[in-house]
Amino acid sequence: MNKGKIISFTMATVIGATALLGTVSTASANEGPRTQITQSTNSPQQVEPQAWSAIGKAAVKFLLRNSDKLIKSLPAKYRGPVYKWRNKTLSVLDDLDVWKESAIIAGLVKVGVPPAEARLIAQWVSWVV
Repeated sequence: MNKGKIISFTMATVIGATALLGTVSTASANEGPRTQITQSTNSPQQVEPQAWSAIGKAAVKFLLRNSDKLIKSLPAKYRGPVYKWRNKTLSVLDDLDVWKESAIIAGLVKVGVPPAEARLIAQWVSWVV
């Protein structure tokens, strides 16, 4: 696994999602309390810890919905399963409250994703978030 390529890909995803989202708000029925990026007078920008998780979740969902090109730039180990099962992955992630690797694997297997591929997808999602 090429960690440098994964880090570059993830950083590009997070930066793109942050630019698209601006102020992150996760006050939906499925995602709990409101989380925002706040600005302090002492530093250029401080981000609440929960905001990073919200940004990661938004980035994963955005990627799965909209970006064939970025998915295809993933390392080969993750590229196939993530691309092939992206619609089922989205439906499982939408239904989950906590994005733990074991919960993602269980949800994916339940909807018909082979266990080995479910594990790879869950590893990638957990790593990004």
